[in-house]
Amino acid sequence: MGIYKITNYCSCYECNGQWTGYLTRSGTNYVEGRTVGVDTNYIPLGSKIMIDGHIYIAEDTGSFRGKVIDVYVSDHSKFDRKYKEVYILEG
Repeated sequence: MGIYKITNYCSCYECNGQWTGYLTRSGTNYVEGRTVGVDTNYIPLGSKIMIDGHIYIAEDTGSFRGKVIDVYVSDHSKFDRKYKEVYILEG
């Protein structure tokens, strides 16, 4: 898929605004190590993607656009921003 900007978000109001307390866009609960938010123009919901050898599922969207992946973390203090190679897994 190429190089994407990888950011983090959690369940707090600062990260989710009016959507705080709701399920992900695909209707699942947020799970650290599994849930990521994507721009569905680039990655469809439900896709399995790999970043640094770890597999995540595109379960959410966000207010961002383009080659950005927002990785869910359980604690706001874990926020980070970096650029990484992203692979989409088939099947």
